[in-house]
Amino acid sequence: MSPSSLDPSRTARLADPSPGDIDPRSLIGLRPTRYPKSGHHPSAGACPPWCWVEQDPTLHQHEITAGDPMRALHHIGEPIAVVASLYRGTPSEDGQHVQTATVEVDLTQVGGAEPVVDVSLRHWPDGRHAQEQRLVLTHEDARELATVLNHLVDLATSSDDRPG
Repeated sequence: MSPSSLDPSRTARLADPSPGDIDPRSLIGLRPTRYPKSGHHPSAGACPPWCWVEQDPTLHQHEITAGDPMRALHHIGEPIAVVASLYRGTPSEDGQHVQTATVEVDLTQVGGAEPVVDVSLRHWPDGRHAQEQRLVLTHEDARELATVLNHLVDLATSSDDRPG
């Protein structure tokens, strides 16, 4: 059935439903235009084994984002934070602690695309919170960066062993 063959009164009933309404568009085989942020997702593929949803797929469902709503977002759950001591931190709200600036590293994948490593800097320049995505790397790029970082750290720490 082509869209031009639909009578106007029937077409009006096929408009996007409101949240919670039954979607009459499904009666003619159309995909929904709205999806809950968790629930029946159009991406039916399994999560990669490192995705936080995979840890209990009976309890959790694929995540959906507005940026790419037809493909599931996979990630490790919470980014791994590493202290970034050369950047400004901030006092906690209760004044009892200081939050350091951090480099936050996440592993993400959208749908069946290759996974990427996301690297962000969270800091407080001039006392204002800022979180900046600095790098998005393929796993091969990330492995090479890790190799270089390890090499440079080894060079820096081996000079600590030399008499000065």
